Amino acid sequence: MLGEGWSPANDDAYEHFELARAAAAYAESASDNNRDRAKMQMEPVKPTAPGIWPFDIEWFKSKSRRSDLVKCSALAIAQIEAIDRRGAVNRAEFDEIIAKGKDRKAGAAELASQGKPVRLYRPNGAAAAVAGPDFEKPGVSRLTFLDTHGPTGHMEFQTLAGAIEEGLRYYSETPLPEP
Repeated sequence: MLGEGWSPANDDAYEHFELARAAAAYAESASDNNRDRAKMQMEPVKPTAPGIWPFDIEWFKSKSRRSDLVKCSALAIAQIEAIDRRGAVNRAEFDEIIAKGKDRKAGAAELASQGKPVRLYRPNGAAAAVAGPDFEKPGVSRLTFLDTHGPTGHMEFQTLAGAIEEGLRYYSETPLPEP
């Protein structure tokens, strides 16, 4: 962050897991066996960016295995923190909408109209669900169920509002009325 001048706001601007793909590219570069052969032959080798690299090639700055793994770790942490910030903001926004007197279904519709993912929790905190766009399937929204060990399944919807409403049905203290 200090060396390149990046900030959490920059990280939050990426919507298609570019930071995770960049981390994977550095991990792949760190595991490249051609570097060992080049050292033994005393020939300089400039690593090329793996195909998963999401940015302009000039931004791929591989130096050593250790350096690549540090960059991989930093990018992975940045992606995790961006996901956490997005979830926290959307939960806070949802709570704020409900506090204004709107019912949960109207709150879900409001967030869905903004295209924002929503993280929902069971009252005991033991399980959660995330409703948001499916980045691998344009035009499809996904409700992913989570427990303390990670994802446990998902459902696909044609609208984000539908995914959020279904999540609310499962993850709220008071069930939504049936449509």
